[in-house]
Amino acid sequence: MTGTFSGTVKAFQADKGFGFITTDDGLELFVHSKACTDGKGLQAGDKVMFDLEDSKTKPGEYVAGNVSGGSAPAAGGGWGGGGGSWGGKGGGGGGASWGASAAGTGQYAGTVKTFTPDKGFGFVTAADGTGYFFHQKQFVDGTAPAQGDFLTFDLEPSPLKPGQFQCCNVTGGSQQGKGKGGGKGKGGGKDKGKGGGKGKSKAPAAPGQQSGSVKSFQPDKGFGFVSATDGTDYFFHQKQFVDGSAPAQGDFLTFNLEPSALKPGQFQACDIRGGSQQRPGKGKDGGKGKGKDGGKGKDGGKSGPYGAWGGAGGGW
Repeated sequence: MTGTFSGTVKAFQADKGFGFITTDDGLELFVHSKACTDGKGLQAGDKVMFDLEDSKTKPGEYVAGNVSGGSAPAAGGGWGGGGGSWGGKGGGGGGASWGASAAGTGQYAGTVKTFTPDKGFGFVTAADGTGYFFHQKQFVDGTAPAQGDFLTFDLEPSPLKPGQFQCCNVTGGSQQGKGKGGGKGKGGGKDKGKGGGKGKSKAPAAPGQQSGSVKSFQPDKGFGFVSATDGTDYFFHQKQFVDGSAPAQGDFLTFNLEPSALKPGQFQACDIRGGSQQRPGKGKDGGKGKGKDGGKGKDGGKSGPYGAWGGAGGGW
């Protein structure tokens, strides 16, 4: 039986097996090739009929089902091809962390909102206002992004946030992509193992691309939360301050984002600056030297209220 609703395929990626349909009243719905019931495949511009089904990945939202009217050959396989899971050994991604790249210009376009070069990832705001995560590895034209760049890209399921999407097949960066070679030469071998033993973090050349106010901070634990300007709360740890400062509730900070090691699929603050307090010391030799008292320093390496992260091994 033909579906109840009608609409137009806005975009469809045959190699991925999914896309989006815009209903006649302007609603945008996710559609998978498995939802086609007439033996046809979909392509952008197709006028289709469909029903609404509850989304299995986004409770309270709908996806297109019982779809008919496509003009392309039927697409085979499921997510990633061959029935394999996303990025798994059996899927089309070949086990790559970020999926397989495909040449060509993406079906979506948007502007880089933020990019953290040392982490290799950022966010792009699509033409419809939706924000999508992207990684440098997904650029297929040899370029690298900078804030404000206009990019074209495709979408693929996010391996970090099930039910959401991220960019792939990205093109249009204004910077030159980093080469893969040149870092394995023999130069500078005489200084191997020297330096860098003072435990100081190398601060980024510029302040972080995110900003917000400290919502809460527990000095005895060494962690807290910062509320970004868009209202999102991010976890942070004192160790992530790169300017030698320490935070207090209400401080306005700048920071970057990185994937959370504690909560897969979420992000936490890093490269933080702007605390109003002085970062407490760790005692002589940072509690690790060979001086008196076995290198524990006068205070046994407790370093005041921040001892939870200052001691050997750290709890972080």
